[in-house]
Amino acid sequence: MKQNLSDILVSVLLIACTAAVLFALTIALGDRTPPAARTLEVDFPDVAGIAAHSEVRYAGMPAGRVAALRPLTDAERAASPHPAAAVRVTLALHDPLPSLRADTKAGIGSDTLLSEKYVTLSAGSPDGAPLAEGTVLRGEPAFNIDAIGGRIDPLLKDAEALLVSARKSIETLSPELTETAGALKGAVASAKTALETADATLKRADALLAENKGELKDRLVELRGVIASAGRAIDGAERLMRSTDTVITDTGDQLDGRMAELAVILQNLKVATTHAKALTETLGTNPSKLIWGGKRNTLTPEHEILRSPDPVPAKQPPPSR
Repeated sequence: MKQNLSDILVSVLLIACTAAVLFALTIALGDRTPPAARTLEVDFPDVAGIAAHSEVRYAGMPAGRVAALRPLTDAERAASPHPAAAVRVTLALHDPLPSLRADTKAGIGSDTLLSEKYVTLSAGSPDGAPLAEGTVLRGEPAFNIDAIGGRIDPLLKDAEALLVSARKSIETLSPELTETAGALKGAVASAKTALETADATLKRADALLAENKGELKDRLVELRGVIASAGRAIDGAERLMRSTDTVITDTGDQLDGRMAELAVILQNLKVATTHAKALTETLGTNPSKLIWGGKRNTLTPEHEILRSPDPVPAKQPPPSR
């Protein structure tokens, strides 16, 4: 009888301890956030990493939770001022929280690349107009390395095609403009020679006119008219030649400027993609390093990346001892 009583007491004590532990875990793990004081709807084009009960932060401070998510219907997307929006997120905001402003921005952020994502709300301008009741904010998607890489590749292809087109334009225009300028210069030289010959003839005619003022004087007047017409033609040809030279110079300067801008863009993309290889290598081989840290790798300097005509490693090898 005593043995049975002892077993019963041990069982009751074990059940009581188990119940106490379960109650403590329920209190510790339960949602102890205060009830929502207000709600806010935000339309996002992409909500990767966001789920119900994800955290909401106002200017970096915890301010609520994600209450619900749902995809927009075709009619809602067509009527929305933001055509890219695809998912509507309902945020439950808690007090104390100041009134939101009309220029408040919504987005998706994370503390590290591998940490949980949360919805961010900016404070907006302190003197801005309050956010109207029922306003649906436009949300910006989270930073995504794959999306950035996907945008860089078409940009590089477009830049390469633009360079090829610019070279072809230069090769096509240069011979034609050079040939036209040469022809105009030849015409001006011929006209100047003719004018000099006419001047010499005029001088001889003046001497002859001193002796014979009859019909010769009339011919001399006609000759002066021809010379004046030739002079006007020469002036027009010179103006045309200067305009052609200006067109050639302006076209060359514009093409040189565009080529220089494209060269700078390609250099920046070369450095960015080379350093991005170090980040993707760390994500693939040792992702915990992004959270816990560790010995820093020495990235290849920018001047070495730009100087090398071939791809270079993103990280420099450790110095030999």
